[in-house]
Amino acid sequence: MSLSRNAPLTTFIQCLHASISTQRRVFLPTTVSTKKSRSKAKLKPKPKSKPKADAQLGSTSTQLKPVKNAQQPLDESSPFLSHANESRSKVHRAQQPPSQIQVSPANAKEAANGTSKLATDSKVKVKPTGPPAQPSAPPAAVSSSSSRKTAKQSKKEQKLQLLDRIFTAAKEERTAAENINNTSNATKAEALQALISDLKESYTAEKAVSDLDERSESPGKDISLGPTSYLRRIEGFLKPSADEPVMQDLAPPSEQKSIARLAHGLDRVLFNPGVYWLQDPRSRVYNFPPWIQTIPKVQDFAFDRVEGFVTSSVDTDLKTLAKQSHARYTGSTSSLTGMLSQIYLMLSRERNIDASTMSAAFSKEPVCFTPGQKFPVAVKLNYEDGIYSTDSVAGESSVGDRNVLSWMGTMLEKFLTLPEEEFKLLQRTSPASLYQKDGKREAYRFVKTGKYVMRSQLDCYDPRLPGTGIFDIKTRAAMPIRHDILNYEENSGYHIDKQHGLIESFEREYYDLIRSAFLKYSFQARIGNMDGVLVAYHNTARIFGFQYIPLEEMDQRLYGNKHAGPLVFEKCVAFLEVIMDEITHHFPEQTVRCMWDAEPENGALNIWIQPNGWVGLGESPMVELKIIARNYVDDKYVEGWKVADHLPDQAWSVNYEILTSSSDQHDIRERYRQAVEKQNYIFDLPSGVNINEMEELWQQMDFGGNGAPLSPFKPEMFRKPGYSTKMKRKLALEGKERLERLEQESIGKPVVVYDAVDLSGLEVVQPSESSTVA
Repeated sequence: MSLSRNAPLTTFIQCLHASISTQRRVFLPTTVSTKKSRSKAKLKPKPKSKPKADAQLGSTSTQLKPVKNAQQPLDESSPFLSHANESRSKVHRAQQPPSQIQVSPANAKEAANGTSKLATDSKVKVKPTGPPAQPSAPPAAVSSSSSRKTAKQSKKEQKLQLLDRIFTAAKEERTAAENINNTSNATKAEALQALISDLKESYTAEKAVSDLDERSESPGKDISLGPTSYLRRIEGFLKPSADEPVMQDLAPPSEQKSIARLAHGLDRVLFNPGVYWLQDPRSRVYNFPPWIQTIPKVQDFAFDRVEGFVTSSVDTDLKTLAKQSHARYTGSTSSLTGMLSQIYLMLSRERNIDASTMSAAFSKEPVCFTPGQKFPVAVKLNYEDGIYSTDSVAGESSVGDRNVLSWMGTMLEKFLTLPEEEFKLLQRTSPASLYQKDGKREAYRFVKTGKYVMRSQLDCYDPRLPGTGIFDIKTRAAMPIRHDILNYEENSGYHIDKQHGLIESFEREYYDLIRSAFLKYSFQARIGNMDGVLVAYHNTARIFGFQYIPLEEMDQRLYGNKHAGPLVFEKCVAFLEVIMDEITHHFPEQTVRCMWDAEPENGALNIWIQPNGWVGLGESPMVELKIIARNYVDDKYVEGWKVADHLPDQAWSVNYEILTSSSDQHDIRERYRQAVEKQNYIFDLPSGVNINEMEELWQQMDFGGNGAPLSPFKPEMFRKPGYSTKMKRKLALEGKERLERLEQESIGKPVVVYDAVDLSGLEVVQPSESSTVA
């Protein structure tokens, strides 16, 4: 049985009674809190007799779902705790929450007597790693059967005492509930939370007693409470001002190229909200030079003539700046945004996007992030000379270098910022001798924040924009291309011909951008101190239009509040530094690989760490961290998805715990394997290609043309296209037919270009009968 967040307290007590009457698994309530009395009063044991069932509580016990076995970890979604995440208000409890309790055989017995003392350390608590003391051997004169009988009788008496106590507590809580109903909503929430917290503490203590009894026959084995057991615990607060980093620009050590400017009159897009059609679909008038409508084939671009991507670990400028500024970590936007996104999902509990500006066609569409946005991310921390450089690691099923969109993004950046004559020098049809490299690096921004030095590539610049005038260029392929990437040539017939609608519209692409890319775009823009992003919508063969999206607009769509973005970014960056310190603590001065997987529904983040290039015996050791975050606004607990509604007027703090799992390596690796499986992506076979032919096609997909090592072929990565994929391919074929008809109708008609475009040196050629569809 699951309970809503508005369930009355009596329902909690009914569930409590059900758990007793069905599985005899009981709570040990060591404390009871009410509005009148918040003192931690210990309950005195009653006579060892089974209490009579309360008529009101027992009336629904048979309809309720039994509580899980006490050895199972305490589930935050349990009906007993469904109010807990709503009402953690006021201040951090002086006593540790039960998820933080370290239980030993000694204090487990104290818990059974109602005298357990909970730890109150708010910094670091380390669980002893050595084995517990071995119990003394039983006297030889006592038979094993007699010992088992005595132990069984003792356990029975202990449970009877617990049963008696729980019924006494239930009656007191029912009285407290009646008092709560007569108070205001705020007081009710506060008192209710106190009761729930006490139940949680009692449940954890009773579990420890049960575990101790059941494991007493396994001497030397450590007590484990699943997620509530840990080897190390860190707790702290990220406060509004003192803990949030200040970004400091650093001068680049090497000479850089000038930041590019838009070509072809595209700068007009920067100052006009909404989408700018490249060619108006009704009048067929071009708003920009017709030459940029047709995208060159990516195989014809000479990628070796432009500077390739430089990872953080081999960027000498980044390392130099880190040493000069005494930083410990470095990273580029490509490796940092994945981790920052995982942190945001944890903090916000995956807040829904703001789709209020979408048309009625999207009223029933999802308002959560796409599965791809929530995929776990893998990173590698490369250690060298006191500095950890962060590099992203592709998933096992990633197409990587065979992703045509990655190569096309690099090409289109040059396509949109260089005049036609200069761009043609970068094509393979032009002799390499005609293009001379100047030896300068691409333009980057380097910034220091806390212990991190970050790098962001600066794509484009216009002095008329607010702030620095810098913005990013993003090329966005249409929906069928992104969902069916290996069939991109056939899907290039998909045509965008309207502003609004579920398919074949700019609105569809914008909606998908919000759910799948805005979070990454906004983090990248802030690292680079940019004003926004220019998006070019295309289908790999044609460009349909352009849209400039300021950073404030992305913030509004993500957080429902255009002022929340800077605070969210600062909090995520501060949290990243705290997590990195804990990761490197476990494997100091070593290169390690990490997997990050957020649990938004629980406000948690899991990280698995293992050394890179392990040379010891057996498998490399693996450490599992669980990070738990709780949000406070003006010192009152607030759910993650509500925080942005209070910003920036109220102070936002985050209470966090970092727990190092005490599970054995087998269990840790199993959870890691499950996270890796979430990264796996199955690709649809292209039209007319079977699995045997796919391997040959796979080897031919060398878009870079530089002979670099390519990702291996794995048959399990592919499947036959399903219904959804077939429908998208059908749309692409229909779009191609419509475009062919339009081209036929335009034969003999003049090509009209909006006169605001600078056409100096441009030769406009009318289509002929032999014109082909791009």
